[in-house]
Amino acid sequence: MKVASLAYLKTETEPKFCLITNKQNLFTFPKGNVREDEKLTAAALRELYEEAGVYGKIKTKYGTLFLNKPEILYFFVKIEKVKKRWPEEKYRTRCFLTLHEILLIETNVYTKKVVKELLNPYSNKGLNTYSQINNQKINSDFVSSINPGNLI
Repeated sequence: MKVASLAYLKTETEPKFCLITNKQNLFTFPKGNVREDEKLTAAALRELYEEAGVYGKIKTKYGTLFLNKPEILYFFVKIEKVKKRWPEEKYRTRCFLTLHEILLIETNVYTKKVVKELLNPYSNKGLNTYSQINNQKINSDFVSSINPGNLI
């Protein structure tokens, strides 16, 4: 199984999400495999640091995707610290973009799908508001839609 981080920074207008480049030089959310005996949340935070040099706090589970590959479980992570140097900085470019900006750049198929669902108020995988992220438990069920302007 793979885990991924939807790591965000609060801004005055709308949240900015952390993206990194993959081997094909396309932008994607930091993600990776869960190690044996590793908790899913610990794996998501480890991959976020290794790939992007970002530390944060898990806020809630977002959902899973199945696209002819292993299951990917996404977690919202509120960014607490961004390091200038990180383990994979030689291999990856890091950036912070709004959801609308992400749609304008070259990303992998998973990233586009997640962003479109987050922007879709009728998606059954999104969250009602980002303020609810802080009140959800890690093992909570998914709720109806998302409003990027309410990120805490």
